[in-house]
Amino acid sequence: MTDDQLSMYIPALGDRIMIRKFLSSIGLASFSSTSRTKQDLLAAVRNKRLQRSDDSSKEPTKCSRSDSTARWISLVGNRNAAKQKRRIELGWLHGDKGCLKQVRTRTGSGTRHLTVSHDANKADLLQLGRDVFFPSGTSSKGLLSSFTEDIVDCQER
Repeated sequence: MTDDQLSMYIPALGDRIMIRKFLSSIGLASFSSTSRTKQDLLAAVRNKRLQRSDDSSKEPTKCSRSDSTARWISLVGNRNAAKQKRRIELGWLHGDKGCLKQVRTRTGSGTRHLTVSHDANKADLLQLGRDVFFPSGTSSKGLLSSFTEDIVDCQER
């Protein structure tokens, strides 16, 4: 049986090699006589590796999902990318005399763990922060109109 015929039944090259080796060890000459040489096997592995590198250099295509959001095919195995919601931690840094300090829970803020849509943008998160820390437009530190607001990543990596 040739390798092409065997590949119809066993698609993985490594599995075919292992079966050929096993059958030649128990003395079935029909499989061992048509086995590839070491150079042929190395050439096949190199070709497969080149095909993979050529495929990865191409720009990924988009696939549509049932909820009409587009995700990259390369993220199919990424469980975090498949989720529709994400957990964020939202806090408030108050600038007093040029020094930023976190407003703690005792003084009216603290950090909040919130679940937001995966598609939420900066404007949505700013509005969420206003709603959480300035429920009626005021907080323990003053009116919302007297503050400048922005979103920064304060995660320690």
